[in-house]
Amino acid sequence: MGTSNESERLLVPAPRAANILAISERSLYRLVARGDLEQVRLSDRIVRYRVADLRAMAAPRPAAWPPRMADGQATPPTPPAPRRQRGKQAPGGNGARPHRVASGRGAR
Repeated sequence: MGTSNESERLLVPAPRAANILAISERSLYRLVARGDLEQVRLSDRIVRYRVADLRAMAAPRPAAWPPRMADGQATPPTPPAPRRQRGKQAPGGNGARPHRVASGRGAR
């Protein structure tokens, strides 16, 4: 049996499939769990992925940005949420954590 080129292979194992998509194996399994990618189960323990499916998933897609309203106009940008400045305290607090008061059995 000679070694075959990857472009000639129809199915690849999980580590190679993850490498093709430039993601971790864990992310590959998440794609399968979400139904975004199909596995080919050859036996109880052997699972492979179609190279054609991986290529389709890696193909460029049209950008979904900027989001559009129903009339086709771009939605106005959402202003960023205000950030808390360091050193500022919440109203009514002195910034210190409350101390736990020992009570009951085992209190010293």
